[in-house]
Amino acid sequence: MSNYDVSSVFSSTSSSSTSTSETDSSDNSNTLGQEAFLELLVTELQYQDPLNPMEGTEYVTQLAQFSTVEQLTTMNDNMSSFLQYQGLYDGGSLIGKTVEINDGELSGEVSKISIEDGKTYVYIDGEQYSVDDITMVYEGE
Repeated sequence: MSNYDVSSVFSSTSSSSTSTSETDSSDNSNTLGQEAFLELLVTELQYQDPLNPMEGTEYVTQLAQFSTVEQLTTMNDNMSSFLQYQGLYDGGSLIGKTVEINDGELSGEVSKISIEDGKTYVYIDGEQYSVDDITMVYEGE
């Protein structure tokens, strides 16, 4: 296959991803979207060596791989959301219960919970502690 300049594809990709990210903040501007992938594929077809063309099965394979990566990314995002909600639910069950932190170093009633950067925290007497530090849970004093 001969060499070709794909900078125009990437520059149009970055401008389209910029406008897309303005309308949908969940898109990551560093990823190659489906539209950009198809533009790259068309560019590849335009500049391929006619004496040594790429086989159609290679394009189908590339498209299938791209689709798989896109689905895995979506599934990963969904799993992250699920885990965050699960942490919120689990932490919520601790509100009003007495917990021990670090093997009895501190004991108190959980007044609220929060999730920050994917980690769940409980609040005892206004102080924040990670749920990972909880070593015992009591129904009440």
